[in-house]
Amino acid sequence: MILVLLAISCFHKPKDIRNDFLKAGITDESRQQGRDLLHKMEQAYGGREAWDSLTYGEFIQIADWYGRTPIAHWDTLPQRYRLRAVLGSHDCELQLLNGPNTGLSYKIQEGTFMVKAAGGEWQEAEENSYAEKMIFKNYWFQFPFRIGEASIISYAGEEELEGTTYQLLYATWGEEAANSTYDQFLMYVHPTSFQIEYLYFTVREKLKSQSVTARFDSFRQAGPFVLPHSQFVSVGRPAGLQVKAHENHYQSIVFE
Repeated sequence: MILVLLAISCFHKPKDIRNDFLKAGITDESRQQGRDLLHKMEQAYGGREAWDSLTYGEFIQIADWYGRTPIAHWDTLPQRYRLRAVLGSHDCELQLLNGPNTGLSYKIQEGTFMVKAAGGEWQEAEENSYAEKMIFKNYWFQFPFRIGEASIISYAGEEELEGTTYQLLYATWGEEAANSTYDQFLMYVHPTSFQIEYLYFTVREKLKSQSVTARFDSFRQAGPFVLPHSQFVSVGRPAGLQVKAHENHYQSIVFE
């Protein structure tokens, strides 16, 4: 099913995930409301001041694509790996912790992709699926404190989902409407905790005409922050028909 969706997406226009509130047009008022909600969200995760005071974040995660190794592009499934990120950037190192290439490491440093065998030295390499994977994994880890870099941020109204009325926060780049260059993100912010429990978004490079939902769960302390330790990703919108894609579970998260 996932492969069918991938094939179909190549022949359609970019998916537009904006709701009626956003399609009516972003205003100065909704932009300010969006910034206010963004601030509350950052505070709920631990605060911008704490985030900016740190340099590195490191985690161990298990990624599970339900046995779909060919489309997962991991060495084995579930894949256990360690990622060390330079906060606020794409720079990071990833080490495989299980599977046939246990100990193999990859690194992105100032745009250069490198690889290192277990016990070996870093060598510059041609970018492969791991280069893209590292950028995604790094960004999702930092998401609550990186999404504020978007050039367009707006309050997007409210939506009830499974008995909870969420405040919606929209972020994108370039222009408000869907386009082939920039992704759109619609965050479902819990009305009292102000944490993102659902994220509705696009992945233009992979699913041009489709949308994706990530559900975040198991929020708990990680250093000075309260972060979700489980992510469940499906193709489709939060309240609609979904196709399970993969799930990720953090075993540990540390900062320095």
